[in-house]
Amino acid sequence: MPEHKSYEKLPQTQASLNHILHHYYNFKKHATLNDTPKPFFVGLSGCQGSGKTTLCQTLVHLLSQPPHNLKVVAFSMDDLYLPFAAQQSLSHSNPHNLLLEFRGQPGTHDILLGRDTFQTLSSAHAAFYGNRTATHPSVPIPSYDKSLNAGRGDRLPQTQWPVVQPPFDIVLFEGWSLGFKPLPASEVDRLRQIKAHLAAHPIEHLQQLNTNLAEYDREWYSFLDIFIHLAPLNLADVHTWRLQQERYMRRSRGVRGMSDDQVRDFVDRYMPAYELYLPRLERVGFFGPGYMGEERGAYEGAAERGEHYDASGRHLKVVIDAERRVVSSQVTDGDGKWREYGIRRKAVVKSWGHARVLNWRLHGEKVWFVGGALAVGIVAWMVLRERGRMHGVIGRIQGVVVGVKGLWERREW
Repeated sequence: MPEHKSYEKLPQTQASLNHILHHYYNFKKHATLNDTPKPFFVGLSGCQGSGKTTLCQTLVHLLSQPPHNLKVVAFSMDDLYLPFAAQQSLSHSNPHNLLLEFRGQPGTHDILLGRDTFQTLSSAHAAFYGNRTATHPSVPIPSYDKSLNAGRGDRLPQTQWPVVQPPFDIVLFEGWSLGFKPLPASEVDRLRQIKAHLAAHPIEHLQQLNTNLAEYDREWYSFLDIFIHLAPLNLADVHTWRLQQERYMRRSRGVRGMSDDQVRDFVDRYMPAYELYLPRLERVGFFGPGYMGEERGAYEGAAERGEHYDASGRHLKVVIDAERRVVSSQVTDGDGKWREYGIRRKAVVKSWGHARVLNWRLHGEKVWFVGGALAVGIVAWMVLRERGRMHGVIGRIQGVVVGVKGLWERREW
């Protein structure tokens, strides 16, 4: 059975699917004839092992199939890593900087290649709707092979890149550090004094990481229309998730892979970025302006107008526990105020010519809890009725209700 089949009904999948569809049809509905057609860009972020890549693949499958039948493109920040030779050069020019020794951290991606890919997808989509009868060139999507060079990886030749044909209804873009934004230098210094993983690195190396992030914010982030973040309930769970991934790979593929100690060392290299930048993302969301004096981006804020999609609730945060079970789902407008997401209700949204009904489901845990409580209540009622004590119990309940009502009417707060 394909992996996405077992992932389709998970709460994080349903919440993400509903979030995308709600905003996609709203995006289409509010586009005017004067607007240049553009794909709907979705950012998807999550720590290593959180399930973001599987979620992304599942969403592509669901959105592409009936009843939606949308044209969906997906690629990753991993596809935009520097070529092996460029990464080697970066490492050699930054001796002793463990954060830039290997691929992964901000500063090890080809920023211009990412920007050009976003722009090419947008231009090809607009050209298609400008002349639907013409033949439009396909768009190559960068591809990176992590197995090359003894696991150090390398970008594949462009002749081996996958190509996609316009139009593109939705573009999914995922990455472990997507949404991380630079902090004031003083805040980086303050956090280094209280966070163990940060204290292990010289302040100038951390500041360089911080400076590198400004390019991602400037060149990539304004393309994104909505955002989904798989947030860990406990950051220490990242070690467990990554260990599970590596052990599964060794068992299923019969390869040597990394030892458990090597995996822990590998994940520790990413912890500085998590400790620096996850708090801001979890506090104000991707579209929320900084709260420490950072300059506000053109796409940030709850009421930003202009060329950017600005509907309510653009950022979805799905908090998951050590077993990757959903603990909570919330949305924010970019004002730092979070609202619960996932209450059972129906939202009707219209596409061209017909309506679609999206079911917003309760998390499975809540359904089982309510069902169990109801069953216990029924059994208790039957037992009490058989013993002839029902009237007494009802009388006590009525007394409590009257007492509470009286206290409420006399409240002074």
